[in-house]
Amino acid sequence: MDKIETNKSFCVELMKMLNDFRKDGLFCDVRISVGSCLFEAHRNVLAANSPYFRALLSNDMKEGHENLVKLDELSAKVVESILDFMYSGKININKDIALDLLVAADYLLMPELKEKGCQFLVKKMTASNCLTVLNVSKKYNFVQLHKKALAFAQENFHVVCRKENFKDLSAAQLEEIISGNNLVAKEKDVFESLIEWVNYDLCERNRLFHELFSHVRLIQLPRKYLVLVVEENDLVRRSEICQQYIARAKQYFAAPEKFAQIDLQVCRPRVCQQAVLTTGGLQSEQGYKVSAGSSLFIPASGKCTQVFPMLTPRKNHGIAVHEGMVYVVGGETNDVTALCSVELYDPKANSWSSVMSMRKEAAGLGLAVLGDYLYAVGGCDIDGSPQDIVQRYNPQQNRWQYVAKMSFARTRHSVVAANGFLFAFGGYGTEDYLPLKTAEMYNPEDDMWINISPMKRRRSDMSSVCVNHMIYIIGGEDILDNVMKLDFCEIYIPSTDTWSLITTLPSPLSHSGIAAVGKKIYLFGGLNIESKELDLILCYDIEATTWQAVGCLPVAIEGGACCTINLPGELMDSLF
Repeated sequence: MDKIETNKSFCVELMKMLNDFRKDGLFCDVRISVGSCLFEAHRNVLAANSPYFRALLSNDMKEGHENLVKLDELSAKVVESILDFMYSGKININKDIALDLLVAADYLLMPELKEKGCQFLVKKMTASNCLTVLNVSKKYNFVQLHKKALAFAQENFHVVCRKENFKDLSAAQLEEIISGNNLVAKEKDVFESLIEWVNYDLCERNRLFHELFSHVRLIQLPRKYLVLVVEENDLVRRSEICQQYIARAKQYFAAPEKFAQIDLQVCRPRVCQQAVLTTGGLQSEQGYKVSAGSSLFIPASGKCTQVFPMLTPRKNHGIAVHEGMVYVVGGETNDVTALCSVELYDPKANSWSSVMSMRKEAAGLGLAVLGDYLYAVGGCDIDGSPQDIVQRYNPQQNRWQYVAKMSFARTRHSVVAANGFLFAFGGYGTEDYLPLKTAEMYNPEDDMWINISPMKRRRSDMSSVCVNHMIYIIGGEDILDNVMKLDFCEIYIPSTDTWSLITTLPSPLSHSGIAAVGKKIYLFGGLNIESKELDLILCYDIEATTWQAVGCLPVAIEGGACCTINLPGELMDSLF
């Protein structure tokens, strides 16, 4: 016997006919009562779409015997839309019924319709409705929708906090929003919105103030604002606990290094208060001149903003952060092939100043912080010769000294600090004019370098960064018959002295700046396969193991250096 299949339109036409029957009241065997409205339908269609109806109509319950289901908790418009969906698989959702439809779909155990409702609300989320969605999603335990609404409220806090319904939030809802590390806001806005919320119902909310105040990241406020505005606020002055928070913040400002290892909410920046500082590099748009320019990229907003330039143009220089200050070391300019000068960037003042120069000039060096010291590792001298020297800087004494030399002379290599050690990878050595594959580790206690497992691929001019005790080596270049850009990426795990591969770059890349924020790695500019400068900002999501473009630098650049900094309140106020 041959099996003859009908086309897909057979089922569509059949359901359309049944829906016409429903609307005309033909062959219907059940009624749905909604207030004063009555809808007729077919039991088998309701049962096939909804486990709620299936249980209600098949068990020994009066609804099954009387062929009448009362849904007075739903609106007539929502029930009509649901019936249309049951018979056609299609539904027109608008903002007037979206929330009620979602609640009804959940009540009737219709996951597909529930998902469509969630998708609509996420797509149509605004600053005006996100708090309502947040409230409903929490009440009915719509977990994913709640996450989306919370994220939207946090990402658009500067607008959301000015909406009238912001004052109607419960204390728990407000706490959920302002306590999050992903809140995108100036801390001044967080404090001022909290004060407005409390004053809206002062008698009831005054007792809740100190708990909510604990979520204001006081060290991210401008110090002047903290003293003149926050500390003098009546609500703050009347609370002994709040006064203790203020005192703690002042202690941090006086000696931030003492708080570095303490896990306090007051010391923890939000994601929006973390940025990548990019410095120097070669800009083709300026006639291939080395730049002194500096800019900030804020991953939370995707914005890139120029800040005060360095004192000296540089490329192929080292960069590192120590106790909130950024140090830029060595490099080269248009006229000098290797520099020994060093300068310091203070994010609070948005200014650069000179500090003690290195003992020996170096370009293409690596710079990293280990304990209380900065280490300038290798690089080439003014004659272009790779060096094996390591120079250590003491910020407190403003003094450089030599420590143990590397096993290999290296330039245009990578240097990373991890797990209390320094690591040096690849670069160019003194022989064959070919990149190195070797790697080595420095133990500051023994003042000694030892060889470790080599990289899977030799390379120079790569980008490297440490995240969660693992060292990521990205791109770079090798030489076969000619210079070859690489898309090859690998991870070194210090605890096991092993290497593993990760997702390759979307296209080969070298000479890029690199920095990590949270569980994401960012690449800035560089040279593509045609050795052309790029303005591209790439992001590697460590959890998703994927690369994507997330923005552009103000200009195309190669040979720049980057680091992650916490944005102080003074800089946030002056730039945004």
